[in-house]
Amino acid sequence: MPGAVTESGECGDALTWTLDDKGTLIISGTGEMSRKTPFERNGDVIRVIIEDGVQSISDSAFNMCENMKEIRIPDSVTSIGRSAFSGCKSLAEISIPDGVSVIETDTFNYCRSLEKVRLPEGLTEIGGYSYEWCDKLKELDIPSGVSYIGGGAFRNTSWLEQKQAEAPMVIINDILVDGSACEGEITIPDSVKMLCESAFEDCVGATHISVPEGITELPFEVFSGCVALRSVDIPESVTVIECCAFEDCVSL
Repeated sequence: MPGAVTESGECGDALTWTLDDKGTLIISGTGEMSRKTPFERNGDVIRVIIEDGVQSISDSAFNMCENMKEIRIPDSVTSIGRSAFSGCKSLAEISIPDGVSVIETDTFNYCRSLEKVRLPEGLTEIGGYSYEWCDKLKELDIPSGVSYIGGGAFRNTSWLEQKQAEAPMVIINDILVDGSACEGEITIPDSVKMLCESAFEDCVGATHISVPEGITELPFEVFSGCVALRSVDIPESVTVIECCAFEDCVSL
């Protein structure tokens, strides 16, 4: 039986919400969610039902809803904002609608119970730190159309540990996501088209790294903290070296 409504209000020009005494939050109406929502850090929210017609989930909408265990997102939602679910430490799984093409920065970081994520086939970008410290995350299939992955997107996840056990250089869709477990002289494969930010950060065992022709950018902190690194082969195709790319590489 549905619970008794204890709170209600608006969260967009044509969106309303109700929260009952069992912790079920229902959002209904049409259009985009307002930039500031009343749900952030709400410990009473346990289950969320977003009804068809809602088009977006705003930045930090459910940030630090630590007791939220379940959320249902309709296909009408096409954008999910930064930090929308950051710190939802009780959330165990989530399915992203097919219309969402970008996972923004920090969207799910510190969801420390999150085990399973279903990503849409039309996804093209995964922002930095989006799943950082999702310790239990194991089930994650990255669609072939993803052409950008931000730095630290999967840092401190079981998924990344599994990939590192298979091969210390984690490469997804020709993107070098993480090489921090590599040692000695490292040759990045010619097939790699992009290095993620912080890809080799604190790779303390690396002594030499060869970057392949075709790479155009050495991103932020890509080799930061590689304390044993003595040499790097940089191809002529590299035109940009970002800030802190070689920070604390004390042996260079």
